[in-house]
Amino acid sequence: MFTAETYPGLDVRTNSFDQAGQFAARANNPASPAIYSLGTVQFDVNSTAVPGVHINNLGGEPTVAPSNADYGFVGTQTTYWYRFFVNELYYKGAGNFKNTKDDINDDIYELIIEDIDNITPMLYQSSKTTTEIIEGQEYLYKPNLTLGVSLNEMPDYLQDNSFSMISVSGLATLSLAGVKYNRAEIQELKETVNDFGIVKMQTNEIWVSFDNKFSSKLKNENIPTVTLTTNSPNAKVYISEQNNTGFRIITDNTENLMINWIAMAKVDVENTQNFEDEISPELYQQLRVPADIKLEAKKLHKGPEKQKMMKLIDPKNSNIKHNSKRINNQR
Repeated sequence: MFTAETYPGLDVRTNSFDQAGQFAARANNPASPAIYSLGTVQFDVNSTAVPGVHINNLGGEPTVAPSNADYGFVGTQTTYWYRFFVNELYYKGAGNFKNTKDDINDDIYELIIEDIDNITPMLYQSSKTTTEIIEGQEYLYKPNLTLGVSLNEMPDYLQDNSFSMISVSGLATLSLAGVKYNRAEIQELKETVNDFGIVKMQTNEIWVSFDNKFSSKLKNENIPTVTLTTNSPNAKVYISEQNNTGFRIITDNTENLMINWIAMAKVDVENTQNFEDEISPELYQQLRVPADIKLEAKKLHKGPEKQKMMKLIDPKNSNIKHNSKRINNQR
C-alpha cells in the first residue's frame, strides 16, 4: 500500500523494456479488480500528454471518451475487434431499446418513403483526413471520397436524443423499410392494375363486375380499357355499357360461347399526403419532433464544457513535498 499527502502518490518508471508497472488479481471477477479507482481515470497515450483517454461517468453513465473530440480509433485496419456489442449504434454513441412500435402501418411507411425522397446522398472528404501523405500522420491519408448523408436531412427518428448524431442501425433499417414498401407496392400493382376472367354466356347479355381491389384504384372518370376474345370466329360480341365497377356484354349467339376478357387502367399516384391527420398525434410528434422540444433536448444533452487534462507533475520537482510511506512492499 502506498499513501501520500501530495501528488503523485505513486510514480513508477523503468529504464528497461519491461512493464513500468504491473497489477494482477487472483480472481477474474469484477468484484475483485486488479485496479480499483474512485474518480476520473486519465490515460495519456503519448509523451506530450495530449491527447488522452478519460474513463469516468461524464455522460451520467460509465463513459470512455477521448480528451479531444473526433480523436482516436476503436481498433485499426489491422488490429481490430472481432465483435462489438451494442443495442443501438450511432456515429458517435450507443443505447437501450424500449417502447418498441412494431405495428408500422401503410401511412407510416408512406411517411418513411417521403423522408427517403428528401435525403440526398453526397460524396465528401472528411476534415480529419488528408489527401496527401504527411510524415508521422500516414494513418490520416485517404485519397478516396466517402459516400454519406447530411445530419440536417435526417428524419428525427434517425437521430439520437441530442439531435446531433445519426443512428447507423436506423439508417440501415430505413433502407430496409423502403425496400419492403416498394416490394409491397409492386406486388399490389401486379394484382390491381389489371383484371381478367372468363365468361360462359348463358343469355344474350351479362354484367361483369371487376375485382374490388382493381375497382378501388379507379376513380369515376377513370374507365379501364376492356378487350374481349371469343372461342367462336363468327360470334358477334360487343360491350354496351361500362364504368369503373364493370361492363355489360351483349351477343347474338350463346351456343357454347365463352369469352375471355382483360381490363387495364392507368392509376393516378398521389404525391402529397397529410400524415398528421392520418397518424396519431402522439406518434406523429415522435416522428416529427417539434422545434421547441428539439431545442429543449439539445440543451439537456449539451453536457459539460471540454474536459480539462490533468496537469502532470514531475516527482523530481523540488517544489513537491514527498511524504509517502511504503507498507508491506514484499516480493
